Amino acid sequence: MKRRTFVTGLGAAGLCAPWIIAGGNPLAEQEFRPLVPVFDRLPDALAAEALVALPYVVGSLPVKAYPLVIGLGEAAQPLVDQALTNPLLPLDAGLYRTGAASAHGATDWLTQRLESCEVAVLLVDAADPRALAECRDWAWKLAYDDVFLRVAVLLNASGPVEQRGRRAAVGTLLHGVIEVWTHGATLSAAQTVQFLLPGLAFELPGTIGGRGNADWLFSEAPEARTTAVCWEHESILPAALANACGPLDPQGCSGAILLVHAGRDFTAGELDVLHRHCDRLGLNYAEREIAVVVHPDWAKRRRVLSLTLLGKWDGTWPVGSSLYP
Repeated sequence: MKRRTFVTGLGAAGLCAPWIIAGGNPLAEQEFRPLVPVFDRLPDALAAEALVALPYVVGSLPVKAYPLVIGLGEAAQPLVDQALTNPLLPLDAGLYRTGAASAHGATDWLTQRLESCEVAVLLVDAADPRALAECRDWAWKLAYDDVFLRVAVLLNASGPVEQRGRRAAVGTLLHGVIEVWTHGATLSAAQTVQFLLPGLAFELPGTIGGRGNADWLFSEAPEARTTAVCWEHESILPAALANACGPLDPQGCSGAILLVHAGRDFTAGELDVLHRHCDRLGLNYAEREIAVVVHPDWAKRRRVLSLTLLGKWDGTWPVGSSLYP
């Protein structure tokens, strides 16, 4: 049972005041802009879980975490729709966004989902002041509902966000703030998010490894930048990693999340290269999260790596790196 549900129950019994959980938050009773459901099959997911006697746990997160992805602002809205097209989208996922009604006609189970949700990712158009304000409101809401892992992913992060600091801009009740970084990258922001979400929000079938350590990584390093890189052969992977890491300014990073998307021909040698890359960053095994999503329908040698570096930089990032000249 969630801590928030338990304490609220005590409040209903007259043993404690439920509003204390919000920490005096004036937004606890605030009306949120209605969200459009893009995908939510919560009753089916709950029924499927009821058939399993003992749901297993990866790290500190249950496999059935009922993840929630919310898109706030114009730039974020199509990315939520895009997530729906993933053939491996898990049954327990919930996709919501602002904007016009979805053509898919999903049922709104958001209130009920928050009772079980353990992972929430807010996709935020940082160039939209209203989206940033809504993100701060949702940070309060998700904390009030005791969601275990709460992360914002920022699109178009520049200007006011840079000046104020990412954490201040979107709310300090989030565990992590990730900036989508496409400078010098070969993939677009939309593609970067497409390959980030499976490791951050979803546990996809066929995944080797997982996000079980993500909550600890964000507790140590609440700010991050993410990019994506492609390669076709193990021999060019080191150079591809160097090219991807250079613009991220990895000097001083204190954690990394690496999610590999590959076909059935992914090799142990490639996995070793990724671990050596983390060694070069000075990260021990507890400071790295590496998972592989196997796509059975992918062509041979097709590879995409979602690379996220975490650190404590208070809204500014170190300039220059001795690791990748």
